[in-house]
Amino acid sequence: MDRKKISSFILIIALGILICQVYSKYPILYKFVTGNGYVSTDTLKKEEKRADSVEIASNEKSLDQELFLLLQTEQDPFVRQLIASHPNVSQRTLQALAQDTDFAVRWALARNPQTPTTILDKLAFQEDVEIREEVAANPGISLDLLKTLAQDRKRRIRSIIVENPTASSEVLDFLLVDQDPIIQGIAKARHLKTSTTELADLAQSDEPGIRRAVAKNKNTPLEVLKKLANDLDSYVSQTALGQLNKEKESLQLRNPK
Repeated sequence: MDRKKISSFILIIALGILICQVYSKYPILYKFVTGNGYVSTDTLKKEEKRADSVEIASNEKSLDQELFLLLQTEQDPFVRQLIASHPNVSQRTLQALAQDTDFAVRWALARNPQTPTTILDKLAFQEDVEIREEVAANPGISLDLLKTLAQDRKRRIRSIIVENPTASSEVLDFLLVDQDPIIQGIAKARHLKTSTTELADLAQSDEPGIRRAVAKNKNTPLEVLKKLANDLDSYVSQTALGQLNKEKESLQLRNPK
C-alpha cells in the first residue's frame, strides 16, 4: 500500500473515532444524522440538559459546590465520571460517589489523587483489575495499602507499586525479595540504601525499567547519569537528563556567582 493510501486510511479511521466520540457525548445528533425518526420536545430538552451537565462537569473552573449540586440530580454515568475526575472536587463529593456502581465512575475515583484513602482502600480489593491498577498507581495511596499491594498475588499490581513515586523504602523492602527479577531489580534501583557501586551495575541492566529507576535515584553518581543520558531508550535518557539538570540547578544555588 502506497503512502497516499495509508494516509487516507488513517484519516478515515481518525474521522470515524471523532464521529463516535461526538455521538457518545451528544446522542441526539445520531438521531438527526441517521434520520432515525421523530425527536420529541422532551428528548430535546433532556439532551440540552445533559449537554449543560457535561459542560459544568468537564469545565476545570467549575467549583465543588456546582459539582456537588449537579451530582444530586444527575443520573448519567458519563457526567458522574467527569465529576469523579474533576480537579476541584472535594472529599464530600467524592464520598457521595463512593457507593456508585458504575465501572467508569469507580475507575475515575481510583485515578483521582484527591480520593480519600478510605475509598481507595475499598476500591483496591474489587474484582475489576483495571480499577485495582489505578489504585496502585495513585499517589494518594496510604502506606499500609502500598505495603499490602506490594505483596499482591498479581504481578501487574506489584509492578505498578514498585513504580509508584510515593513507595517508601519500607514498601520497597517487600519488593526486594519479589519472585519477579525485574520488579526486584527496579526496587533495588529505587532503594535509597543501594550503594553507588550497585547502582552503577544496575545501570547496565538489559531491562529499561531498571535503568530508568537508576536514573531517578538521587544517589546515582553523575558519571552514571551522564551515560544514561545517552541511553537508547528515550524514557531512560530523558529521565537522566532531567536529573542532571536538577543537579546543575542545585549546584548553581549552592554556589551563586
